[in-house]
Amino acid sequence: MASSSKTQIGSSSQQHFQDQQQKLLVAQKTCSIPLNELEVICEMMVDFDNLEAHDIHLKEAMTFHGWQAFFYGLCGPVYPDLVKEFWVHATLMPKANLSIVHGERISITENLLRKLFGLETVEGVSGAVPGRTEWEVIYEEIYKDGKESTEIKEMKPSYRILAKILLGCVYHRKATVSSNYVSKNQLYILYCIGKKEKVDLPFIIFNYMWHHVKDSRDESRKKNPKYKRNIIPFGRIITDLLVQTKIVEDLEKAGIIKDPYTIIGSTMNARTLKKMGLIESIGTSPQVNTEVRSRRGLALADFELFFRNELPEVIVQYIAMHKEVGSDCDPIWISKQKLATTATQVPEVVQEKERRTERKLDLPTISEEKKEVKKAEEKKEE
Repeated sequence: MASSSKTQIGSSSQQHFQDQQQKLLVAQKTCSIPLNELEVICEMMVDFDNLEAHDIHLKEAMTFHGWQAFFYGLCGPVYPDLVKEFWVHATLMPKANLSIVHGERISITENLLRKLFGLETVEGVSGAVPGRTEWEVIYEEIYKDGKESTEIKEMKPSYRILAKILLGCVYHRKATVSSNYVSKNQLYILYCIGKKEKVDLPFIIFNYMWHHVKDSRDESRKKNPKYKRNIIPFGRIITDLLVQTKIVEDLEKAGIIKDPYTIIGSTMNARTLKKMGLIESIGTSPQVNTEVRSRRGLALADFELFFRNELPEVIVQYIAMHKEVGSDCDPIWISKQKLATTATQVPEVVQEKERRTERKLDLPTISEEKKEVKKAEEKKEE
């Protein structure tokens, strides 16, 4: 009797533990903007070889800063649907951006970006120092007339190109939004790049992304409802992290995604220089980048993901944060938990896998909006 009683108590405790784990794994939706209203933008790709052929010499500066891996990573495709899933479930911690993408957990940190860009040991400036920055020297270096301005068009040609790259890749924003304006911090970083002073790229990108996520949360949007926050920057970096940490691979193996919808974005090359009025004619035509749609090797496969080996108190803090802001559970997906199983638990694990297979999310090859537009055009023609 005693042995039977102990077995029942153990079974009950185990079931309770599994129930608690399932509750923890419910994806919390922290951004109420509908997915179809969110717009993922791609970082600009830079064709340095084509720029060199037109006497725009930036390769040496990028090599000096060690940013080859960063710019190479911007040549990959972007999975906007997966990026949106990351964005709406993102939760901010002091030094991390946590999220769940169709049941797979990911934590974006500054160290993770350093590993992705191959800049683990590189340090540098991250912005202007108030009271210590010699702005007169900076204005003289960057602007044609040496006077203070926030207008990119007033910069010297080499700095105009650097500014366009900086705003299209690092301080990432939509090209049509204040495209001719730079802040004091951005101006200082431009100066450091041009003068070959080390810049802390991972720190800048992580903090810029962190604050963008914060501004898109419901609490920030309520304070200023007129300001739209439906733009998602760093589409390529987020996609690359999902690929490099094997999350995309796991989702494909589970049958959750099939041939995900991709977008590419723009490229900085001789055509861009002509549009900017910096060259009169294109001497060497830009070549098609064969690396754009290729999938690179997984550099971050061994990087520890959030929840996989996380401390219990950290998980509790994560859940408590959602309860404080009153977040609702998103019932779209509850992921399987990788629990240590015994022979008696095998049927339950198999059942969980079957349930996961049934809940496939077939992503469209083109957006529903495009389909509707196409139908409307066909009706007009008829």
